[in-house]
Amino acid sequence: MTLVLLVVAGLLLQSLYRLRYADVGFRPNGVLTLRTTLPSDRYDTHARRAAFYDDVLERVTRVPGVLGAGYTTSVPLAWRGATTGFVVEGRPLDPDVKYEANHRQVSTDYLQVIGMPMVDGRYFSESDGATAQPVVIINQAMARQ
Repeated sequence: MTLVLLVVAGLLLQSLYRLRYADVGFRPNGVLTLRTTLPSDRYDTHARRAAFYDDVLERVTRVPGVLGAGYTTSVPLAWRGATTGFVVEGRPLDPDVKYEANHRQVSTDYLQVIGMPMVDGRYFSESDGATAQPVVIINQAMARQ
């Protein structure tokens, strides 16, 4: 029984070690997060909410020692909300595939701030505003089977 417990403990420690040093697709070291909830009566429009967060970002980036700042509707590895359906233009729908994705809204520099590598394409830029052509960045992930 002791031998079995030692083997299980060793496997558990090995799993914890692997989890601790796993590549999660971004660089969490040195990143501080906080959650905000804006009162709906004061921030009743998208424009007011965006202005609030833009103002906060501007002020936070001026704090000594801050290398970058960004915001998102949900931090990585946190499940928040449901999925949104989508279609791929020019491709027929496969009835065996569920065309849904989680989506997040992020500020311009958010992906660079958290150290998310760009495999192909480009990061968001200041010109990607409310009046510009809509753009997306799609992460590379393994599909669930």
